[in-house]
Amino acid sequence: MKEAQSWNELLAGIIRIPEERQRLAEALGVNQVTLTRWANGLAIPRVQHRRRLIDLVPAEYRESLKTMFVAEFAETFGNDSDWTESPGQDIPAEFYKDVLQEIATLPTPLHTWSLVNLILSQALRHLDPTRLGMCITVVQCMPPRGETMKVHSLRVIQTQGTPPWSTESVVSEFLGAESLAGLVVATCRPAVIQDLGIQESMVPGQKEGYEMSAAAWPILRASQVAGCVVFSSTQAHYFLSSRLALGGQYADLLSVAFKDTDFYPPSSIELRVLPPYSDLQKSYLISFQSRVVETLRQAAAQGQSMNRLQAEEAVWKQLEEEILN
Repeated sequence: MKEAQSWNELLAGIIRIPEERQRLAEALGVNQVTLTRWANGLAIPRVQHRRRLIDLVPAEYRESLKTMFVAEFAETFGNDSDWTESPGQDIPAEFYKDVLQEIATLPTPLHTWSLVNLILSQALRHLDPTRLGMCITVVQCMPPRGETMKVHSLRVIQTQGTPPWSTESVVSEFLGAESLAGLVVATCRPAVIQDLGIQESMVPGQKEGYEMSAAAWPILRASQVAGCVVFSSTQAHYFLSSRLALGGQYADLLSVAFKDTDFYPPSSIELRVLPPYSDLQKSYLISFQSRVVETLRQAAAQGQSMNRLQAEEAVWKQLEEEILN
C-alpha cells in the first residue's frame, strides 16, 4: 500500500482486501457499505467507531491511523486522555443503597437474577462509559455431583453488553477447565488477558472476533466460591490499574446476589474440560425449554408440587450430566 495522506486513504487501502473489509464491518457492527462511505469521505465514523478502528486495523497501521484521527478530530478526542479515559475509582455510594433496597424488597425466587441484572447494568455503565464495546458474563458453579460430590462445571447465568455484543443475552452454556472462568474458579484468584490476539489459547468459552482483552474475578464469600464474573472488551490492554480495581469491587458486590448454599470450598472444585457451545453443547441446550415443560407436566401428573424455577434447575442438572458423559 502506498503511503496514505489521510485516514480516509489509509482505510480505503485496508478495506480494498475483501476479507479485511468483512472482518472490520463485523467487528464494528456496521455494514460494509458504511466502511466504503467512510473511506470515500461520504460519511464520518462516530467517535466510538474511530476509537475501535485503532485496535481493529492491522497492527502496522494503528499508529498512523491514530495520528490522522487526532489531527482531524482534535476537537472531539484529540488529546491522549481521551484515548485512555479512566472510570471513577470506586463504585458510587448511591449504588450501594440501591442494592440494599433490592435485597430488602426482592422476593426470594427473583433474588439472584434481579441483583445480578442490577449490578451488571451499573458495572457496564461504569467500565464502558463511552461504549467502546464490553460484555460482562456471570457464571455459577453447578451443584456438586457424583460419588465424590465435586463441582464439575460452571454455567453462564447472565450476560450484558454494549455493541458489538447484544445488550442482553439469553444464551446459556456450560464452561469448564478449558475456560478463563474455569481457571479463576479453580484457583479462586483473578486473572487477566491483556491481548487475546497473542494469548488466544486462553480465551474463555465462545470467542467473538471483536474480543481483544478479558479479565475475570471469583465471586467469594468466607473463602468459598460461587462462580465468577468475566469482563470482555473490544480493546486490547483495556484492563489496567483503575479498571482492574473496579472489576474486583463489582465481583465482591456480586456475592450478595447468591445464597449461602451456592458457595463451595475450593476443595470441592474439580472442573472437567467441556466441549464448546457451538459443538456438542448446542445440540443439547436447544431442547432446554421443551424439557422444562415436560418436567412440569410429569410432576403434575404424579401429583408433585414443582414450580418453573425448580423444573429449570432439574433440567440443568440433566443437561450437565449428558454433556459431561
